[in-house]
Amino acid sequence: MQAADEFSRRFTKSLGYFGYFAIIEQCDDKRSAEQMLWYISNNDMLRDAAGIVSSYFWHDGMRLSIAGERVSADLDRLISDIQRNSPDVDELYHSARLDLTGEQVVYAIRTALDGTREVCGFVMNSAGLINFARRALDSGPLLPTTHTGGAVENSQLFIELRDSLGETLFKINPQFDSHLTVDKSFVDDSMSDGAGYMVRISIDPLAVHILVSEGVPKTRLPWLLAILATAILLLVAAIWLFRREQAVLEMRQDFVSQVSHELRTPLTQIRMFAETLLLGRTRSAEERQRSLSIIDRESQRLSHLVENILLASKVSDAIQLDCQTQRLTPILLDVCNSMQSTNAGVKIEMSFDEKSEACVDADALRQIVLNLLDNAIKYGPDAQTVNVVLRDIEGRARLNVTDQGPGIPEVENERVWDEFYRLRRERKTAISGTGIGLSVVRKLCQRMGGHCWIDSSSSGTCVSVEFAKSEGNG
Repeated sequence: MQAADEFSRRFTKSLGYFGYFAIIEQCDDKRSAEQMLWYISNNDMLRDAAGIVSSYFWHDGMRLSIAGERVSADLDRLISDIQRNSPDVDELYHSARLDLTGEQVVYAIRTALDGTREVCGFVMNSAGLINFARRALDSGPLLPTTHTGGAVENSQLFIELRDSLGETLFKINPQFDSHLTVDKSFVDDSMSDGAGYMVRISIDPLAVHILVSEGVPKTRLPWLLAILATAILLLVAAIWLFRREQAVLEMRQDFVSQVSHELRTPLTQIRMFAETLLLGRTRSAEERQRSLSIIDRESQRLSHLVENILLASKVSDAIQLDCQTQRLTPILLDVCNSMQSTNAGVKIEMSFDEKSEACVDADALRQIVLNLLDNAIKYGPDAQTVNVVLRDIEGRARLNVTDQGPGIPEVENERVWDEFYRLRRERKTAISGTGIGLSVVRKLCQRMGGHCWIDSSSSGTCVSVEFAKSEGNG
């Protein structure tokens, strides 16, 4: 208990400085026990110190001189032992106990003018310790105010000071004595100022709740739990970011693989039919025309793929567009006819509002339609019909491209606009693709102030794109 530790600290400090040292200092300064006794008796500042003395003694190596009322029979033997065994370097004072009576003796060893070693000191009077116990209490509360808020004073403490024989020397507030008493033994060392003494302390039961509520340090459990929760969240976030990074890395690897395949296919076709023409291996004008058509188709496909890659590599702000209000039908007709000529097995049906206008960049719109038609043809059946419809709806130009393929699951209607993303079912088929076509469509559409979305069903996929009639109406 902190009160017991604080009491013992104050008591031994006060006893050592204002008791032992005060007397020994006079012992070392005076010439005889009688002279010292007279000086101490007539000095008010030494009254408390004089209270702990029952008798004084001097021993010059030849005789023992004693002043006072109490004389112990074995004091002479103790002093003789001290004379014979005293160290060459002396401490300020020493403490010892008499064998027969257990009385405490405090002494110092000094060198006289003639070089002899003298022992002077006093025999303790335990009754004089009361003043030093009171001095320890008068120094302030034994319990720190940081633990009690100053609400527990010494008057609410039971305190009992006992000597080495267990005899009570000092006691206050015995009504607070209980089984919760704390016993504190002073250091049992002959060099200690409180050697052999013991203090017992307990507190008023009515004040215990103050110690519980104020004295016990606040638990750090909430902080520890908060730190633990934060660490767990950071760990989960790190795992999520790591898995996301891994997924992006896999998508990029798939993209590189798919792009390599996509580029290799048209290049192989172009090179093969170009060599056929250069070596003159065509057997008729029809074969020559077919070879040229294939070279033209594959070069357009290659150009379309390269344009998509370049657009996908740019952030939206880096794409420079020249948007102007213009008719959309001529642009759509050009793109649809070009795709129809290179995909004879697919029928592209067009239904356009001839007067429809919108604020667009012609090249960007052409790239959007090329991507939508390319996806519709690639993922639909071989002999399908792709419908391209342009209408003015609620003051905006809306373009719909509908195929007859298996459709896109509704839960993935948004994810297909992400870069490098492909439907799981498409990854398991031989259908090639880079996963950037629709991301380019959305990027260009947003740069022109438009909107795009997917209406899918089991009978096909309809991709819708809307543009504002004029700049600033998006």
